Amino acid sequence: MTVRVALLRWRNIKSQTPQTWLQSICQWRLGARFVMNDYGEKRFKQFAKVNRLRLKRGEDGLPIVTSTNKYRGFHLFCGFNDECVGLYAIKSTKRKFSFLHTKLVELGCSPYVIGDTEGTYKVSYEDLIEIATELKMVKKQPTGINPTWLRKN
Repeated sequence: MTVRVALLRWRNIKSQTPQTWLQSICQWRLGARFVMNDYGEKRFKQFAKVNRLRLKRGEDGLPIVTSTNKYRGFHLFCGFNDECVGLYAIKSTKRKFSFLHTKLVELGCSPYVIGDTEGTYKVSYEDLIEIATELKMVKKQPTGINPTWLRKN
């Protein structure tokens, strides 16, 4: 069996040439991100900066908003579309997760993929601030103090 036949059987799509498949696989292995559509990445970053959310870079290089304290491990991510973002939630036991699941559904999250102790939810931008403050993803307000010892003379 040739490489071309194996690639076509593996993906079951005959419209692309094997060279483009091989290039895309090599780019994926090298860690390059595909920039075909950013799915609202710019809007997500801007929204996080304006609303003082804890914006960080994820393991895959995409921006995420992380939480602190008892909600450590939760994060918001972009990738669904321009109207909503994703929320990844994980807890150690089924009982803790079921309590959290009902709380998130009451806050306005729509379940996307739910497991025993982890789940993914869709959150609209209208409900995002309320959910982010509940999950401790918002930074504290700046104090506005500008100490003299920090200024250059």
